Amino acid sequence: MRPAVTLVALLSLSLTAQSQAVLLDEDFDGCSLPSGWSVDIEGNQDAVWYVGTPLNPASDSTSIDGTCMVIVDDDATGDATPAFVWHLVSPAFDAMGYTDVTFSADVHFRNAGEGASFSVEVGDGTTWRTLRRYSGADFTGQQFSAAGSVAVDLTFVATATTQLRFSYDDNGGFAWWAGVDNVVVTGETAGTLLLAEGFDDCAMPSGWSTDAVRGSDTWQFGRASNTNLGDAQQSIDGSCMAYFDDDALGEAAAPSTAILYGPWLDLRDVAELDLSLDFAFRRAVADEHLGIYLDDGTEWHLVDVYSTDQGGPGFDVSRRLTTDLSTLRSARARLVFEYGDGGGWGWFAGIDNVKLVGRGQINDQCERAVTLRPGEDAVVLDNRLALDGTPDCGAGAR
Repeated sequence: MRPAVTLVALLSLSLTAQSQAVLLDEDFDGCSLPSGWSVDIEGNQDAVWYVGTPLNPASDSTSIDGTCMVIVDDDATGDATPAFVWHLVSPAFDAMGYTDVTFSADVHFRNAGEGASFSVEVGDGTTWRTLRRYSGADFTGQQFSAAGSVAVDLTFVATATTQLRFSYDDNGGFAWWAGVDNVVVTGETAGTLLLAEGFDDCAMPSGWSTDAVRGSDTWQFGRASNTNLGDAQQSIDGSCMAYFDDDALGEAAAPSTAILYGPWLDLRDVAELDLSLDFAFRRAVADEHLGIYLDDGTEWHLVDVYSTDQGGPGFDVSRRLTTDLSTLRSARARLVFEYGDGGGWGWFAGIDNVKLVGRGQINDQCERAVTLRPGEDAVVLDNRLALDGTPDCGAGAR
């Protein structure tokens, strides 16, 4: 019998195990508060809320999807009543270990112009982060059936005790109502999460760095503070981000080119590499730009460069970049973000929710050789993503 042959030279193997888990799924069709869910009220304990279909005579009795939902009704609570903040809190779920954690829900908010608000939040039961906030003219419609959809990637805030919270604040006024239905969270494992940074600590993350190549100003971390933008426009997703706001520096500021470096990563052990991030770029002068690169320690490889508006007019209207970086993998690599104001008084650039996901494995290293045996099914491979040339793995290797 012919001996087994260990095949390593210049071959790459892309095997991606994919699985999806439902971490939370609640449609409230039982018409009562489900097990594990809770309601907490700050202030007026007589605030009207229930699980069911709308009872307020000012509504047309239609719900978000025709079935029961959770409703908090400030109009039914009454005029000249004490202020309250109402919280609907989900049970905790473990969101760790997934490359994608996707949350979605249907929400309704009707405002009366009295400063009431409705917020969708995520946290670990102690600290809460706002995912979406409805207030002022930002409402979904007059009737509960006029709902809006919320969909957010929770990978960047995932913990072993992740919870969702839906909060209604009547701001001490006589307002209308809000509702929520069809809450779903799924976790997907389709590779290895190599980098996930949402800048939510509002400070430069460990392993990241920034440098002023021209001028003295560098990238900042937080929500922008620009008097030329409204409050809601100061952030990509409502939380902190990485940004360079040339407009806020003023016309007298020196010309700027600033670099933001991600942490160094070893990218050899995956066959495929996917990058995704949210970004906003607004241009004021001809040569103003935002460049995105992958640095292998020797050369900057261009991912994309932008010299026209991407989103805007504020940071809150952003764009999503998703791209395949598989051919740029190396033993030592980092993402690079370059903002240049073109030598004039520019606008801004911002990035958020940076994610690198590796999929499959590569076998052009001896320790990952694929064993071929006579009589077994054929193995089809290619050397498209091989990095290490022809390794010497000893006798018997080909």
